[in-house]
Amino acid sequence: MKKSLIAALTAMLVLGTIGMPAATAKKKKKPTTQTVTFSEEGAIRVAGPTGAALKGVTEAEFTLANSCATPPVSQGHDGYVIELPAEYAMGTGTIEVKGADTTGAYDLDLYFYDAGCTLMDPYLTEGADPSGAINGGAKWAVVNLFVGANATFKLTATATIPAP
Repeated sequence: MKKSLIAALTAMLVLGTIGMPAATAKKKKKPTTQTVTFSEEGAIRVAGPTGAALKGVTEAEFTLANSCATPPVSQGHDGYVIELPAEYAMGTGTIEVKGADTTGAYDLDLYFYDAGCTLMDPYLTEGADPSGAINGGAKWAVVNLFVGANATFKLTATATIPAP
């Protein structure tokens, strides 16, 4: 009798383990971060002055007349202002600008401004198509045409943010 009771208990334990409900199975952990991407395209007609200290028409209107509140009326003249989504202010993102123009010898530069309209260092000015890290606290990106005419560009930003 003892042997049959032990056999029955063993069988129940084995069947109970095999037929265990899904609720007791291991759950997959939710990811703690996610990657988001933002892009915008634009066109710039003429090259502006050189360097961040000598702002062109578009950047001067944006920073001086508008106090970085809204994109300028001169959008696309010698620069192009883009408001970055809030996720990109965390300092965990990268950005790249790819362009083209009618001369075949364009050069684009990229500058960041915070919500208080302060120009942020470092700037992305190396090469014709700038790329690099987005400054923490950046609210605006300004693409300037340093060399060329009738340029088009595509800006793409990627950031890793906390998952919802």
